[in-house]
Amino acid sequence: MSFTYELKKEILEKENSKMCCSLAELAGIVAFSSLIKNGTLRIVIENKAVASRIIRLMKRTLELQAVIDKKNGGGVRKNDVYVITVIQGEKLLEKLGVDGGIKKKLTEKPCCKKAFLKGAFLGGGSVSDPGKRYHLEFVTAYGELCEDFKQLLAELGLKAGTISRRGKEVIYFKDCDSICDVLAMVGVNKGVMEIYEVKVIKDKKNELNRINNMEVANIYKTADAAANQIKCINKIAEKAGLEALPEALRKLADVRLKYPDEGLAQLGKRLDPPLGKSGVNHRMRKIIEISKRY
Repeated sequence: MSFTYELKKEILEKENSKMCCSLAELAGIVAFSSLIKNGTLRIVIENKAVASRIIRLMKRTLELQAVIDKKNGGGVRKNDVYVITVIQGEKLLEKLGVDGGIKKKLTEKPCCKKAFLKGAFLGGGSVSDPGKRYHLEFVTAYGELCEDFKQLLAELGLKAGTISRRGKEVIYFKDCDSICDVLAMVGVNKGVMEIYEVKVIKDKKNELNRINNMEVANIYKTADAAANQIKCINKIAEKAGLEALPEALRKLADVRLKYPDEGLAQLGKRLDPPLGKSGVNHRMRKIIEISKRY
């Protein structure tokens, strides 16, 4: 089963106790799963449990009847779909008003705003596998609904992006925290925990990768610096002999030539008496300056 299917399954474990919230949830589902064609309202759902929820909500809130037809999936996704044809669809639209935006009376209360959001997710919401990317989107066929839905989200403290895709409007979120905020509001608690667990693992891997990249970069940096130092030392040896260097610098030059792969701190430990990294760096700069004379 897909990640989205599991999230919706968790939502469907609970029913709304308030009639107002049931109506708001139904409005959200219809707004994001229906299409008006030739004057007929059809609701298309891939999830059988969501289809059953729609039927129950219509009977409870509006005493409407509907017919469900199962159609075998085709195309790329090949998922079966459930097509709900609403008897007296005009009455449903009159009460919910989804084709012309969100009816304000349906979402006046904070609980009803969340119920509408829950319905929107059940009807046309999807979440990508968090192990691959962070992406939650709602898709609707009703252009006028898009701005109303964005406003509803803003009233809930959520900021979404919007795009048009193949003649439909898409409202989306692309960061982990916002996605989890949305899911928490619609009652997906286990799913939120799962996403954060994946995020912790991904963040740890990214941190390890950054550390590894820094270590690799430092290795290359040390190797380049060592190669330049050896080049300068060999130049002095060729032109004047290392004996021309002061004793402290000559000892450092000898150690560098003997241990070409080591960093300055390691070279300092090999001197007698040992010298700190800053002291080694100071002496090495003097050796490089001397090499420029030749």
